[in-house]
Order: sequence, then structure tokens, then C-alpha cells
Amino acid sequence: MDTRVTTARLLSYVFQPVLTSTYLLAFVSFTRAPSSSSALGWFLLSAALSAGLPALFIFLLLRRGSITDFQVRLRQQRLQPLLVALACAGVALLVSHALEAPRELTLTIASGLLPGACLTAVTPFWKISFHTATLAGALAVILWLNGPWALAGLPVLGAVGWSRVSLGRHTCAQVLAGAAAGGLGAAAVLLTAGI
Repeated sequence: MDTRVTTARLLSYVFQPVLTSTYLLAFVSFTRAPSSSSALGWFLLSAALSAGLPALFIFLLLRRGSITDFQVRLRQQRLQPLLVALACAGVALLVSHALEAPRELTLTIASGLLPGACLTAVTPFWKISFHTATLAGALAVILWLNGPWALAGLPVLGAVGWSRVSLGRHTCAQVLAGAAAGGLGAAAVLLTAGI
């Protein structure tokens, strides 16, 4: 296996949507909660609800033979896991609001719902990239929280997009559309919230 393929696979694995979401929840929890212990609690709760439960559901579908792989490469197999992921994110949003999580964490969870719904609506017709959508949405949140230094993540977004095209998982258009939907969708939620 050549270095190009190995690099593309590594980038696709490290920045798969469920992991990218988890990294973002950890970042927001540990930079915005008032203490380390509360940060850990908020992170574990939000990650379990919005990333852990959907991952568990995908694992169960995989074990039953309802899907062919954990990344759900076949577009025709994506709708059910996506609807469960959206429902879990909705529950995470309600729980974080009800338990008075740090506002930034609640808005981070909310910022994934609009792009998630848009991508889910597109998926039955076109295999838009969730990898680039999730990473672009995460960069939008980090930009909101920490300013322009978040733009340093744009080369990572480009590299992940390259990996998806290089592995034959998406076209350039699907990668770019995913990035636009994720970044703009997250930004729209944050702007609407008055940030």
C-alpha cells in the first residue's frame, strides 16, 4: 500500500464524523465549563447522547447485517442511522438546556442539528460528505469561540476532503457541498442565537 492511500485512510479514520463531533464536545466542555470535574461531566453526558448512542446504533445495525460497514459508505443504508443520530442530538440539546449546561456547549450541540438535517435530506439523492460537513461545522464553532486562529484548521479540512476524494468515497462536489453545508449551517445557528 502506498503512502498516499495510507495517509488518506488515516485522515478519513481520525476525522470521521462521530470522532470529530466528540473532539469538538471535549474542546468546548473543557474550555467553557467552570471546573475540570464539571467539564468532564458535561463532556461525558453530551458525547454519550450525541455521539455514543448513534455509534452504538450503527454497531448494532452492523452486527445484524443491516449495514455493510461502520462508516455506512452505501448511501442507501444511511437514512436510518442519520435519523437516529438527529434524534439523539435533539435529546442531547434538550438535556443540556434542561440541566443548564454551559451555553457554549448547548449552542455547539444545536449548531450540528441544522446541517445534520440538511445533509440527511440530501443523502437519499446524493452522497454528500459528512466528513467535511462535520469538520467545517466544528471549525465554525471554534472560530466563534476562539476567533481567527481557528482558520488554521482549514488545511486539515482540505486534507480530509482530499482523502475522501482520493479514496473514491466522494466527488469534489460532494466534499465541497458537505463543507459548505456544515460550516454555513453551524454559523447560521450561532448567528441566529445572537452570538
